[in-house]
Amino acid sequence: MYNTHLPPIYSLTLDVLVRKGKKLTKLQTWMISYYNTPEEIMLKDPEGMSRMVDRLYPKNYKSKKQVIVDKVRSHKIVGRANSNIAHEIR
Repeated sequence: MYNTHLPPIYSLTLDVLVRKGKKLTKLQTWMISYYNTPEEIMLKDPEGMSRMVDRLYPKNYKSKKQVIVDKVRSHKIVGRANSNIAHEIR
């Protein structure tokens, strides 16, 4: 059904650390991304990280917003990238 030469799109369940004040709080959240390791997500997926920050912090939060991906609990391939953007990924 899918072209295997195109990069996969993952549905991820993540453990993240969220900084509020001086405390780090561990939360579980979800994300859709081309990447499936914490390092790749934080370094190569700024759009996904921005969406996650928007989802985890209230709109009127004024302090520094910091989210750290700690661990990927599960990942599942939900599709493949379009052929016209496949060369930009990885």
